Amino acid sequence: MAVPLFAGLIGGAALAWKIYVWRHERRSHLSVSATNLLPVFVGTGPGDWCFGIEALNESLSPVEVRSVGFDMNDGTDRKIFQITTPPGATLPGVVNGRTKATTWMTLDELERAGLDTHGSIVAWVRTAADEEIRSQPTILRTP
Repeated sequence: MAVPLFAGLIGGAALAWKIYVWRHERRSHLSVSATNLLPVFVGTGPGDWCFGIEALNESLSPVEVRSVGFDMNDGTDRKIFQITTPPGATLPGVVNGRTKATTWMTLDELERAGLDTHGSIVAWVRTAADEEIRSQPTILRTP
């Protein structure tokens, strides 16, 4: 009597573990970071100095990113949205499982928008599921 009961408990625990792993692998695991970038284009050489946004998808399922940008670092809730995608950038777009995608904005356009490029920088992406994922605050440029 005890052996079938024990086998049933082990089988139930194994099934629960498989369901947990299956759900965990298919859930969105997107992380965002703000970086320094210097794009280099074939034939024209280096571009302008930029702040980059990198989205790393650590899940198996693709995640669609619909918009990207930076938080204003002036104490308000305002945001800078990327309006046009630079040549070669892969955000916004679909970030396949176990890959990353990148885009950037030049320091000139960020400063024109009012961002203090010497302050704490927070990048963000918004997914098709209307989830906003933000980077950790970081200093990318010192005076």
